[in-house]
Amino acid sequence: MAATLTTAGGYISLLFEKDEELQYFGLERLNEVIDEFWAEISDHVSHIEEMVEMTQDKRHELAALVASKVYFHLQEYKDSLDHALEAKDLFDVKGKTDYVKTVVNKGLEEYIEIRKKQARGEMADQMDARLEKMIEGVFKRSIESKEYKSIIGFAIESQRYDVLEEVLKDAGEKAPELVRYIQEECLEYVDTVEVLETLYELMIRKQLAMENVNYEKVCQCLVAINNKEKCAAILLELANSSEKGELMAYQIGFELEENATQDFTRGLIELLGKEGENEKISKLVNILSGEARRKLWLEMLFSNNNADLGQLKEISTHLDSRNSAYHSCLSICNAYMHAGTTVDEFLRKNLEWLSRANNWSKFTATAALGVIHKGQTDRGMDLMQPYLPQDRVSSSAYSESGAFFALGLINAKTTNEEVISYLQDALTHYQTKDQEVLQHGACLGLGTVAMGSQHGELYESLKSVLYSDSAIAGEAAGLAMGMVMLGSGSEQAIEDILHYAKETKHEKIIRGLAIGISLVMFGTRDTAERLIEELCNDEDPLLRYAGVLTVSTAYTATGSNTAISRLLHMAVSDVNDDVRRNATIGLGYVLLNSPDQIPSMVQLLSASYNPHVRYGAALALGIGLASSGSPEAIEIVEPMLRDSADYVRQGALLAMSLVLMQATEATNPKAAQFRTKLTQVISNKNEDVSTKVGAVIAQGILDAGGRNVSIRLLTSSSTPNVQSCVGLLLMTQFWSWFPYAHFLPLAFSPTAIIAVDKNLDLPNLYLDSSAKPSLFAYPPPFKPAVSVASKSSAPVALSFTKSKPKTSLSASTKPASPKPETPKPKKQTQPSSPSAPNRVSNLSRVLPAQEPYLSWPTDARYSPVKSGSLSGIVLLVDNSPDSPVDLIPSALVQAANEADAAAKSAAASESANNSDDANVGPPPEPFQYPFGRD
Repeated sequence: MAATLTTAGGYISLLFEKDEELQYFGLERLNEVIDEFWAEISDHVSHIEEMVEMTQDKRHELAALVASKVYFHLQEYKDSLDHALEAKDLFDVKGKTDYVKTVVNKGLEEYIEIRKKQARGEMADQMDARLEKMIEGVFKRSIESKEYKSIIGFAIESQRYDVLEEVLKDAGEKAPELVRYIQEECLEYVDTVEVLETLYELMIRKQLAMENVNYEKVCQCLVAINNKEKCAAILLELANSSEKGELMAYQIGFELEENATQDFTRGLIELLGKEGENEKISKLVNILSGEARRKLWLEMLFSNNNADLGQLKEISTHLDSRNSAYHSCLSICNAYMHAGTTVDEFLRKNLEWLSRANNWSKFTATAALGVIHKGQTDRGMDLMQPYLPQDRVSSSAYSESGAFFALGLINAKTTNEEVISYLQDALTHYQTKDQEVLQHGACLGLGTVAMGSQHGELYESLKSVLYSDSAIAGEAAGLAMGMVMLGSGSEQAIEDILHYAKETKHEKIIRGLAIGISLVMFGTRDTAERLIEELCNDEDPLLRYAGVLTVSTAYTATGSNTAISRLLHMAVSDVNDDVRRNATIGLGYVLLNSPDQIPSMVQLLSASYNPHVRYGAALALGIGLASSGSPEAIEIVEPMLRDSADYVRQGALLAMSLVLMQATEATNPKAAQFRTKLTQVISNKNEDVSTKVGAVIAQGILDAGGRNVSIRLLTSSSTPNVQSCVGLLLMTQFWSWFPYAHFLPLAFSPTAIIAVDKNLDLPNLYLDSSAKPSLFAYPPPFKPAVSVASKSSAPVALSFTKSKPKTSLSASTKPASPKPETPKPKKQTQPSSPSAPNRVSNLSRVLPAQEPYLSWPTDARYSPVKSGSLSGIVLLVDNSPDSPVDLIPSALVQAANEADAAAKSAAASESANNSDDANVGPPPEPFQYPFGRD
């Protein structure tokens, strides 16, 4: 029986012998037992290191290996790596032990850091040849063992594009999968813009060389590097290749229009226009301009509007309309509930309530019309005409300013030249000090309609308003300048804005400029570092506020450790509450691509002694986990609903509504409980104003877009949806300026299946569903509690005492005939099917959680050109093109025709009555807010 070794003392003593062979034998034995006796051996590591330095024979490398292992166990990994490199071939990178893995990882860290410094020009020295040899061995081993994904990450970090190409070449048939992995999982973690551009160019080159090219992914890369010419060429090539290619061109066009900047899509339209006029190009232009998407979204939202007017009416009974905060929050709630639906029925039925608005409440109420009619670009000017200054003479500055803002919201991100020209003219015309309110609305409208257009002339017009040093107009001008230059990273724009922010004494202007700076630097990543460093270290808290906003926007959805560290530092150490609150909120934006990490990141912050940090933690969860129904987020936010600070409760209510958007009672019981909580808060007469305002707005968010929209801050390719991110960012700033809440609908996205054929028409079709309809049904209508006493005490009205009710369009006593109400949308009926128990028809609501239960019928006439598409705008392949097409009739057109018929009927009836009775009043006037002169 072999004796058990209890000490390495005998082997250690051999190191002190003069005989070289004995020393070598001692090193060999120590190398074998070092994992067990490393603590004993470590007492003599200095002697082992002397052997490394003093010998150049076979003892040199073995002594280096033993020393490396000793330092590994001592957790001195830098020294362990240095000695492993000295050991040369005795250190086997193919080993599977913890020692080898740790040293290799440390080597990769060192290698990556040196490569990054060399790329930045901070290190002129050559790379250690021994380290380079070791890393090359690691790369070679990983490729040979087919560990592609692990080596891809290291290759990207170390900027070894040659290794990346070798991996894709060796992968063979797996190359398309790896390209998709790189594009969707890896690139979002790259902070350096230059590296990103190089990687995107590599992805484009590799994908175009493949047998089956994924043109959708190629175009996403082209958007990232702003290559309009190549993208336009691909769209034309697809459109002219085949019928399926034409459909794919349209599908890509819809995605480009929604996710790319205005500058990019406008460039595509110009390039396509140079190819001449034909049907295919006309359709592509229609899609890229956004006209096709807006029409389809309007149709869907109008047809499926499920906003609960009873709920709104109940809310209004618990709010004092003479309180401007309550009046504004109810205007915002109604706007959210009917966003994009075109339904203004609540306003028509509550004209007396509307008439109590004053000053900025009028602004908010009028701007709400822009949210309700968002997307009606063809009729935008006509819809807002009654509220705009007549003959360029202002009679009600606040409501007219709100109408300017509403025009921008209706035409958001369209670069509508007619609207831009009109609002620019308003800026020029209304320049006196007492007209700064009108300039405020015009600036917000211009920024919204020209968002991301980088329109030079418009930027200069806004700058001239800024330089007038009006607090009210200057705040909006600073914000609008950032919106126009969105994501450009323009050094000139930053210089203009930053210089004026340091010159002016108006806090409101500096706040507007702070937001503007962050918008200019949206998505610029490391390019913004110098500016961020300057802002975050400034003595002025408003400029530090600009700094944390810029961190949030520049690194949106990157998961950057640098950005997270800076935001956490500012959140816990800054002396200003604004800075701390917005630094905490910013974590939600930076971690958009890793939402599961947000709860653990903000859990401690949610229990902070500082209420502003707690407020920020709640909103960070709401932003990062919007429309997810996350149980982890709900668990953290729920206790904050009972917080001692009223504005923390407000933030918790808003965050909970963001998380629970589109959550049904069947899929998430917390949804019903939260709705009950909102009702309790709103009806509580003793509740603080701030909390009650939060509850009303939260109710609007829950039921936004007629209960048919959610907030999606990432695109299908996991890149930030710029418009949505900007809308939510600006809404969170309503803390300092209430009307910013109207920007949230920019983030709304319909949750629906909108399937269209090559003519962009809506065929009557369905998807099979394996779920019960009740699982994803709309919430039941609100039922107010009715007391028995009130029923019994109601007076009895005898038939002969009844008289016709009087109607009025305003709070005045002037008689006027009522305008017919907006026709209610007719629900689309599903095609009849005797065999399928549950089907979802085209143009119906489809929740993200519902998609796993849906499938395209195997024997269907239509199939999606993009396989697996179950929601959003989907282009269809017609498998029976010669058969008659059954299209869904337009509910909007039907409603308009019914309204015209009703108006003609009323006019004819009025004319007949006038011939018999001269005392009958005039025909009804167009619906207007009952605002008088300011």
